Amino acid sequence: MAWPALPTRVLDVGFDAESQVVRLYESNNRPGRYITLSYCWGTSMAMTTEWRTLQQRKTAIQLSSLPKTLREAVIVTRRLRVQYLWIDALCIIQDSVEDWQIESSRMGEIYRDALFTISADGARDSSEGCFLPRTRQPFDSARLNLQLKDGNPCTISFGPMLSRYNGAIRGGIDGVPLNDRGWTLQERLLSRRVLHYGKHEMFWECQESSVFEYGESIEITAHWTKKDFVCNIEKNWEIYNAELFKEIHRSWRDTVWAYTARKLTRDTDKLPALSGLAKTIHANTGDRYLTGIWAADLLDGLSWEAVPGDVEPITRPTEYRAPSWSWASVNGPVWYPDSVQGESCGGIHLIDAEIDMLGHDDHGQVTGGWIKITGLFYSAFSSVEKGAGGDYTQVVNETENVIGRFSFDVEGRVPGPVTCFLLRAQESKGRNRTLRTNVIVLEPTGIELDQFRRLGFGLLRGTLAPVVRKTIVIV
Repeated sequence: MAWPALPTRVLDVGFDAESQVVRLYESNNRPGRYITLSYCWGTSMAMTTEWRTLQQRKTAIQLSSLPKTLREAVIVTRRLRVQYLWIDALCIIQDSVEDWQIESSRMGEIYRDALFTISADGARDSSEGCFLPRTRQPFDSARLNLQLKDGNPCTISFGPMLSRYNGAIRGGIDGVPLNDRGWTLQERLLSRRVLHYGKHEMFWECQESSVFEYGESIEITAHWTKKDFVCNIEKNWEIYNAELFKEIHRSWRDTVWAYTARKLTRDTDKLPALSGLAKTIHANTGDRYLTGIWAADLLDGLSWEAVPGDVEPITRPTEYRAPSWSWASVNGPVWYPDSVQGESCGGIHLIDAEIDMLGHDDHGQVTGGWIKITGLFYSAFSSVEKGAGGDYTQVVNETENVIGRFSFDVEGRVPGPVTCFLLRAQESKGRNRTLRTNVIVLEPTGIELDQFRRLGFGLLRGTLAPVVRKTIVIV
């Protein structure tokens, strides 16, 4: 079997289980087997590679100097007779912007090409380790030691069907510290195989199934699993059809919803931490990536809505990160509401687009961008009203009738005239049928004619008139 090229740098852990030394190895694209680690750094990392320590790391790293999670990942790698281990803190030069940009742009292929990924699910930081104490078992089990006819020993484990314990099991999978971190979502999705070290037990996840220690296979989450997403991209594309294309876009939007609820240490990682997944979709579909949305999914891709938290309001980053039409332009979770599933309003067309990239990753950080689109527009006014659940924004037409509501991307928006870009329209069901239209809310930038920025997302009711078809640029 031909193994893929090793990453630029890997840890050479050797095969001696008693050795107390590992070293950083520069591969020069030599092929080989390696394992990756997915884990939480925590507030700080006690052991990293920097320019001043690079030669020292290549000579020797004492096992005792590694944080517990990294040390135990070395133990797992050795026990499985694999020589190389990739850990971001040690294999990327952390004080080199250029090296970080190059290596982070390869993150997707690093996890994809690994033999498997060790996932330290239950550790809140690198000091807690993979081998967590099992303080509570969600079920009882027993083991029976047998001898096979050929003389080899065999152990059989007995336990109740885990489906009876779905609540406890799911809490040990989805409700873990690792799933709060932004980078780890694509690490899990792009890894062909994952060995999870959970709170109560280990489990194995691959593109075919997920199996727990005691042998039962179980479906562990929704639309952003390997089976539902990555397999659609990589395994089924030879039977491409329009429905599969829609399914991939829908799964991407579900992934964005899950991803934006996670935390990032650095605001600038918002796009890079999902770029490996974006590259995989682009490589297999040829669709154009527009800073978080897809050209072939423009209509629904623009229909995101910011979800304010109970404690922290939605904000924009202090430094430019993405065009206003992208969900990456705000800090905090976003979702794609399914309030209107109707037809396109008059046909929306992407005329042109330009994205200014930063660094080596053509799906990563950007310094600017715009899209030029043609569609239907409606002029309205916004007004802030007091409600039991807090302030909300009403939409008022020219005759001062309330025709809907807006959800602005960030708080503190001053009421006034707005431009609505019409997306989808659908007639509501029931006795009093009303036309409902999804819109994104825009305002002129004041810099160039027909240049706008996004303000939010809204739902309007009733027949909208007058509407105007025109071509605009959104930045």
